[in-house]
Amino acid sequence: MLSLQNTSFREDNFLHIERTPYQSVDSLSTDVTRALFTWWSSFHDRKPSRSDLDIVSLPHLAPYIYLIEVNSPSSFTYRLCGEEVSQLTGRPYRMVEMSPTSDVLEDRLLSDYLITLLDLKGPCRCRGSLRQSDTGTTLIFESTDLPLYDETGNITHFVGVMCEMKR
Repeated sequence: MLSLQNTSFREDNFLHIERTPYQSVDSLSTDVTRALFTWWSSFHDRKPSRSDLDIVSLPHLAPYIYLIEVNSPSSFTYRLCGEEVSQLTGRPYRMVEMSPTSDVLEDRLLSDYLITLLDLKGPCRCRGSLRQSDTGTTLIFESTDLPLYDETGNITHFVGVMCEMKR
């Protein structure tokens, strides 16, 4: 396990986050996370790149998908954030820049995690709980973060999905 994060001081919807590197679809619990990992791991002969990601070919994942660009080893931009992700997190993350020096605490925490993922160079699963701001309901979620590479093997983006886990 990478980290167990205390989220009691956060202003977004997260209450608890557990992050775990993994290598098999069997490590995932939801159809949404399994579908994205299956797509990602289908590139047997090479590592997938940003140009391989065509959201039109994955329409069932569109509400759950997010794409984060790596600007530098410590700077990232949320390029795409599906509606379900925005609803779960309590923030519309599209075109949000993040770094360890961001003004918003949650952006700093996310950039720290992404820096860790750059070192990991592989898939990571997150599970935890979050509170819906509109209803106060507590939900359990699962997400997966998967690197996308350039032709020289450098990570240029992370693609992921986030969804509610049914109890």
